[in-house]
Amino acid sequence: MPEPKTTGANPSQAALDAANRQRNATLTPRIVEFARIALDTKYELLSDRERFVAQLRVDHPTDTLTQLAERAEITKDACSSALRRAVQRAQLGAEAVSA
Repeated sequence: MPEPKTTGANPSQAALDAANRQRNATLTPRIVEFARIALDTKYELLSDRERFVAQLRVDHPTDTLTQLAERAEITKDACSSALRRAVQRAQLGAEAVSA
């Protein structure tokens, strides 16, 4: 009996993975920069969790959200939310300074 052919990953999944890698390569440096801005601000804009997750992103820029969440011992959703809020506050702070 002939062995079944193995074609590897589903082509659609491979395309999604490639798109995710490209998006991460584009966005991660910007998110890391805003996380640095949020951490460097003299104002207490961030909650403890937001500050911790922002610091994790700065310290581990190539980690996925799942990996950051594992490091923080929180859910991926909580990690994403904390990082999003930290970035938003950094953006608002940067806009206020430039205005």
